[in-house]
Amino acid sequence: LTSNSEPNRLTVVPRTKVLSMPTRLFSAAVALLASQGVQASSCPGSPVALHARCELTVTFQNPCSDVHDEILARIQGSMNGTWTDPHNGGNYTLLSDSDTLIDAQRHVGAGHGDYKPDKFGIGLTSNGDSCDVDACSESQILSVEDFSTNYCNTFNLFCGTDDGCKPLEHDLSSTITVKHCKYHDQTQCLK
Repeated sequence: LTSNSEPNRLTVVPRTKVLSMPTRLFSAAVALLASQGVQASSCPGSPVALHARCELTVTFQNPCSDVHDEILARIQGSMNGTWTDPHNGGNYTLLSDSDTLIDAQRHVGAGHGDYKPDKFGIGLTSNGDSCDVDACSESQILSVEDFSTNYCNTFNLFCGTDDGCKPLEHDLSSTITVKHCKYHDQTQCLK
């Protein structure tokens, strides 16, 4: 209610939705990133606010078709038993696939707890004879420290013989840049 210029008369002002400070800041950040031409992340999101996450940018000296095929071969190999994840024998499941985006999940191996699977996205962008990848894995449960599990969720799908991994179709060579990842110890991925 507000006071009108006429004495003893009130005017009703309609209520508007007031956004919380975090919502306004998030909205402003999204608008700023969009105006700068920043692409959306391949991060799948999590239903839990406090969770472990690992986001990487990877540049391959291989074409995206080879990178895509090797990642898919390992996921399918995990599903049909022809490839074993070297990080505690995790089990991968393909959720969706296109030439430019692979969405999947990884459940911890037997004997390592009964947790919800981590979800991840791998976005591929062709750059001539090389391939740029945005990979992001996120825990789906309340978690702070994952001791490199989210890093390994994606790393183990593309690591090459130089990293100590066994390729199925293509031996990939890459340079990894960590964007957001508290733990990213490659030695943990091969245990």
